[in-house]
Amino acid sequence: MRILGDAPSALAASRTLSELRGSFFPGCLWILLVYPAKKLFRTLFYFLTVKQCLDEAALTLVQGEMVREALGDGHLPNEAEAARVAMDAVLDEESASPIGRWLRLAAVGARRPGGGLLGFLRGRAGEAVLVPKFSARLTARLAAPTRELPPPPPTPPTTG
Repeated sequence: MRILGDAPSALAASRTLSELRGSFFPGCLWILLVYPAKKLFRTLFYFLTVKQCLDEAALTLVQGEMVREALGDGHLPNEAEAARVAMDAVLDEESASPIGRWLRLAAVGARRPGGGLLGFLRGRAGEAVLVPKFSARLTARLAAPTRELPPPPPTPPTTG
């Protein structure tokens, strides 16, 4: 009371400031319900972030191997469009996600050893499956008869 003074307004202010706004038990119940949910969402968020990073790294590695395969077969740089179409088609059919592949393999009980993170990403990302599919698809696409493309539309003359 000394800090606020002896005025009637100081007495009312001290009562307002010292008043309990809630009780102990509902606060404990609230924390018991909220904390596990926060912990679950935080863990799920971290897992999904790590999964996204691994997926991007694996996709980059697999695409790099596909480019190396196309270069080795002599399809690049002249057949870049066909290589990209074949690459996209194979990646649409098969997932390059190492976690998704690992979960599918774990479901059927198959395990493959890998060496370090790079080996894990390469092996689990399905490089052994995706690159041969890509090579076969690219070869088939390039062996197919080419269609005649219509000429591009004429461009209007520019006045300058």
